Amino acid sequence: MPLERSRVIPVGWEAHHRPVAESAQTAWCRITRDGTGPGTWNESKNQYDPPPRETVYSQLSCRIQELSLPQRQQTGQQQVSSRDYRISVPITALAVLVGDVVEVTGGDTTLDPSLIGRPLVVTDIQRGSLTWQRDLIAIDNLG
Repeated sequence: MPLERSRVIPVGWEAHHRPVAESAQTAWCRITRDGTGPGTWNESKNQYDPPPRETVYSQLSCRIQELSLPQRQQTGQQQVSSRDYRISVPITALAVLVGDVVEVTGGDTTLDPSLIGRPLVVTDIQRGSLTWQRDLIAIDNLG
C-alpha cells in the first residue's frame, strides 16, 4: 500500500525525461499527406493529376525501428511483402495523422542508408498517459 498522499511517479516525470528520448532520435524525417483541392489537368497524360502533397513536418527528428519480419501476400500474380516500423518523434508532433507518409531525409553516421527516401505510411498513432515521445506505427510496402 503506498503512503498516503504519495505518488509512484512524481508530477513532471515524463517532461523531465523527454530530452533523453529525443536525444535518441538521431535521424531526420519529412512527413507529408495527400493534398487537398482539385487536381490539375496534365495535357501530356490526358488526365487529372492529384494536388501536390502537403508537408506536415520538414525536418523532424525521429528514430526508426523495424518491428517485424516481412509479411508476404499473394495478390494476383504478384508476391507483395510488407514490414512494420515504429517511428518515434518528439511528443510535440501533434499534427501527424494516420495515412501520412514519413520519409527519412538523413541522420547521423549510424543511420541505415537504405531508409533514406523510403515511404513509410502511418497506420497507427500510439497514445498513453505517461509518454516520453510520440510513437507512430507505419508500414513499408516493399512490393
